[in-house]
Amino acid sequence: MPVTFDPAAASDGEAITNAERLGTPLVIWHRLETGLGSFLLHRYIGDVATADDVTALRRGHRGEKVTRYDAGAGNDTTTLRELVNTFARLCNIEWPSEADGDAVVDTEALTAARVTPRLFAERTGLPTATALALWTNELTLTAEQARIVTDAFAGTVEHALSVPNDWITTSLADPRVKDGVLQVAEHTSSGERAARDLVRSSFALAARTPSVAEQRRSAIRDAIALLLQD
Repeated sequence: MPVTFDPAAASDGEAITNAERLGTPLVIWHRLETGLGSFLLHRYIGDVATADDVTALRRGHRGEKVTRYDAGAGNDTTTLRELVNTFARLCNIEWPSEADGDAVVDTEALTAARVTPRLFAERTGLPTATALALWTNELTLTAEQARIVTDAFAGTVEHALSVPNDWITTSLADPRVKDGVLQVAEHTSSGERAARDLVRSSFALAARTPSVAEQRRSAIRDAIALLLQD
């Protein structure tokens, strides 16, 4: 859920707590549900509210239970409306995203439908090496390949495409690597999405480069360091 720094903007339906690590009060907009991607965040500040705290906040708002948080005293509906619109826009930003060229073959769904790698290659008509790389998600699909795969298995599974969900992708969504991703974006004169994709695709090479691996403890940081080398 979103939090903001301005307690004066909080209505009596919101809660105010002191974030010790930031040294400032925070407004917890607990009535707003968000699906904000962690890759948009820059760092962790710790738990402002636990799951139990959120339950207590919502009960308190309904008058069922008194919470340990202070209630806001303002009535700034304009700020709330702007906040809702901003978070709605941010929650629509996805990485990885099928729409932005990050689609991979949903091997799990196809395997459940008894599709084998051999059958995948036969139905798509793609070269064997390419089909295998796509099947194992080593490659993302081009727009044409995505169309071919979708058409080939339209009657077999509901959706033959997915987005990468391996540990490398998950790790790259961690706010703790965002600074490195931004450095790559600056170094390559690209956007953050392109830099994140580049780090992901360069990971295998970084893992095979001893000189880099010895200098970094994190495999993801190895990939970032490799990209930042001249």
